[in-house]
Amino acid sequence: EKLTFISCKKTFMLQHIYKDIPKISKQECSQISKIVIFGHSHKPLIQQTEGTLFFNPGSAGPKRFNLPISVGILQISNDSVKSEITTLIQD
Repeated sequence: EKLTFISCKKTFMLQHIYKDIPKISKQECSQISKIVIFGHSHKPLIQQTEGTLFFNPGSAGPKRFNLPISVGILQISNDSVKSEITTLIQD
C-alpha cells in the first residue's frame, strides 16, 4: 500500500517497501519534484536521481542487524528540499 499526495509543489509517495530505486544518473537534477519516503530495510538512505529524492530515515526503534538507530529530517519549501539523517545510537 502507498500514499501519494502533493504539498509545496512536490509529489510525495509514502510506501513501506520500495524496491525499485534507480541507479544514480550521471545527470543530476537540481530541482526535486518528487519525494519517495520508504522504510522496511531499516537502512538509512538519501539518494537523488533525475528530480526524485529517495529517502529512508532508517529506524528509531530497537536495534536491528548491524544498522544504526537513526531518524530522518526533511525540510521542504516551494524552492528547496533539504534532507538529513541523524544517527542516534551507533555501535
